Amino acid sequence: MSSRGYVIRIIFAAAIAGLYYLNIYFHKTTIKIIKTFFFTFLIAPLLFLYLGISGSFNIFDINSYYSKNITTKESGESLTIDTRSFLYRHIYQSVSSKGNTLIGNSAIGSYIINEGNEQTGIKELDQKGRYGSESGLLDSFLCGGIIGALLYSMIFWLSSYYAIFRSRNFMLKLIGVFIIFRWATSFFDEPSSWWISNILLYVFMGICLSKAIREAEENKLRLWCSKF
Repeated sequence: MSSRGYVIRIIFAAAIAGLYYLNIYFHKTTIKIIKTFFFTFLIAPLLFLYLGISGSFNIFDINSYYSKNITTKESGESLTIDTRSFLYRHIYQSVSSKGNTLIGNSAIGSYIINEGNEQTGIKELDQKGRYGSESGLLDSFLCGGIIGALLYSMIFWLSSYYAIFRSRNFMLKLIGVFIIFRWATSFFDEPSSWWISNILLYVFMGICLSKAIREAEENKLRLWCSKF
């Protein structure tokens, strides 16, 4: 998923750049597009999650709806293989089997990958399991259950909403789109690690939740940013 994740990020970065330049000539249209992005990134992951749980449609199983196999030139890695469904299954089984669906397995909760009763050969993983996954949302569910996943999501929702719908400057609106995009990608990526990108993400959330910054005019915000 990492290769596919990079492609998605590049496309999104190009879209953000396009919105910035589009705003110069078509401000009202750009604002409508940004609001559309917000609701799309908010609703689509929840819809696909529901379809996956109900067994109607699994968006991760690309081979089921796209017959062409795409591989990378360097390593020959398949870009259509499903690398996430089993994580959802194992983490849910680990949490639900202990009766912790609401509150999770705590901050040191783990899960064991045991597809087809096969051992990985790594003693630590086979006995104690993994303490995290490649999905930020799944990590929050593993540690905090439904409550943890909901609180994790609400930080993204609120900061993005206030930035897009309650700010006076366009820069914060773009940051708001970036935040809700990162929440959408957390369904299959964004592991909970001490990466600079994750630290900056929460810094951006704090900026968007600041009423003083949201009410600042565009020129004043640019001046404030230039001091750093």
